[in-house]
Amino acid sequence: MKKYGLYLLAVLLCVFLIDPVSAQGEEKKFEKVTVGSAPALTAAGMFIAKEKGFFEEEGLDVDLSVFKQSTVEILPLLATNKLDVGACGYSAGILNAFIQDTGVRMVGCFGRHLGGQSHLIVVINKKQCPAELTAADIKGKTFAVPTRGVIQEIITERFLERYGLTLNDVELVNLSYPNTKTAIMNGSVFGSVLIEPYASSLVYDGYAVAIMKASDLRPVFQGGVILYSGDFAEKKKDLARKWMVAYLRGVRYFNDFLAGKVDRKEIYDIMDKYGSSVGDFEAFKRVSFGGINPDGFLDKKSVAEDIDWYFDHGYITTKPSVDEMVDDEFAEYAVKKLGPYRSDK
Repeated sequence: MKKYGLYLLAVLLCVFLIDPVSAQGEEKKFEKVTVGSAPALTAAGMFIAKEKGFFEEEGLDVDLSVFKQSTVEILPLLATNKLDVGACGYSAGILNAFIQDTGVRMVGCFGRHLGGQSHLIVVINKKQCPAELTAADIKGKTFAVPTRGVIQEIITERFLERYGLTLNDVELVNLSYPNTKTAIMNGSVFGSVLIEPYASSLVYDGYAVAIMKASDLRPVFQGGVILYSGDFAEKKKDLARKWMVAYLRGVRYFNDFLAGKVDRKEIYDIMDKYGSSVGDFEAFKRVSFGGINPDGFLDKKSVAEDIDWYFDHGYITTKPSVDEMVDDEFAEYAVKKLGPYRSDK
């Protein structure tokens, strides 16, 4: 009997030592989710969620890629279900993807401009910018935009209207953000509605003058959006909901940072890891940040205004319904699980 007891003990020890998973329960399985993001500072919410383990806590293995030409590269991948989630600037391209019935829909906030929170800055070449800027100084000059039919073009028009001018009074050229920075430095481009950190870098280095923020021209508007592919939203709805929960946890952490409740160096290190092009930590301190709705919802009024603009300027041939384009289901689920964001916590 004593020998049998020792034998049983030895067998149990072998089970625990050889198969620790059996001893501790089944190993947690992670579902893969593919995500493409613009290299914008508002991607901080996603980067934070990835680094802080928020996606893993939801059982998600997030494969995150940063695309330099975000909308142009991300939309085709979403439309063909080769990418689950996309994060990029709101543009006519997104509207056309919806109009063409690709299944792509707008599900959350990737960046909004609200009051002083804006990462788009109107900058002018310093040597060409007089102390008192007038319409005569601007007319006929060259302005850079990343491409046509994007938020930067709308803001450029708003800026020109301040001086009684229209887009027809200037020359628009398409340049990437790095190339725009170089063009302003050498004076081949007069100005641009430039994204951070390129804008603050030009100003700090003495190549440009910051005229105003985009939010000075348009106090509240939707700058960037989270997009889901049709398959992810419909066939993988459980994963899509979990992704939004984790993402909003990252966004709320970012909002705490904006409120001064999170160490700036921690956020800088996370952004730097994902190649945000901010530069060194001193440069990061000078950056103007845009906001992200901590509850995830899009500003539908702003979305509708831009639909009208893109239609009036010939970038879309029909006006899609905002309520059909914007799917609040996932943000609603996340807020129900997390509770509404409270800045006092």
